[in-house]
Amino acid sequence: MPSSRTWASRQPPPPWPPASPPPAGRAASAAALCWSTSGLFVRGISADLMTMLFWRGLFSGSAVFALFFFIERGRSIAVLRGLGWPALGVALLSAMSMIAGISALRFTTVADAMVIYATVPFVTAALAYVVIGEKPSRSTLIGSTVALIGVGVMLWGAKMGGSLLGQFFAVLMTLGMAGFSTIMRKHRNVPMLPAMAASAWICSLACVWFAAPLSISTNDLLLCAAFGIVQNASGLALYTFASKRIPA
Repeated sequence: MPSSRTWASRQPPPPWPPASPPPAGRAASAAALCWSTSGLFVRGISADLMTMLFWRGLFSGSAVFALFFFIERGRSIAVLRGLGWPALGVALLSAMSMIAGISALRFTTVADAMVIYATVPFVTAALAYVVIGEKPSRSTLIGSTVALIGVGVMLWGAKMGGSLLGQFFAVLMTLGMAGFSTIMRKHRNVPMLPAMAASAWICSLACVWFAAPLSISTNDLLLCAAFGIVQNASGLALYTFASKRIPA
């Protein structure tokens, strides 16, 4: 009978390099990395909230639309004409999430906002199960329960004032993201990049009435451009690709 050492030596070596995660998983991770920079931009831009959101949405929407036209090329107009209510729903919910997310970072700590934001996958799993019958795994159910209990404890202990308002915006952002993610799963064949671009412009349109776009400094304008392209447009494009391919 061969020894354990002899038996082990006959086993095939593990593959090298190790298997990489699927493209959708890498896209989701990259989107999260892009979005995680939001705190840096929000803290670094001195312009008022509405002015920042206006310029961020303008740059972000333009960048995502440019990507869409680059990908679709000659089919772009036909694709736009074929979009229906699912794209409109995604655009409106995404715009709500954008406004709520940045407001959360202005009215509460980055840590509080990110803790609540971290529940997005779990809230999405629950919503997808209720709306489209997509059954989450046991680990997702356990994780969602623990995460939601943690958020409830944090909200219960918050004092009335800016912190509670900021946490409310963070919850609103989470619900909006879960909503448009579920719509994208339900309508996987609908190109959603135009909806994401439109959501950024809707955000700008909603904020322009309370903003002072021409009063922004050159430094803040450049930061808003980077904010819109690096953090938001890149994150939206990557998340659009991933959310239609990764189950809850």
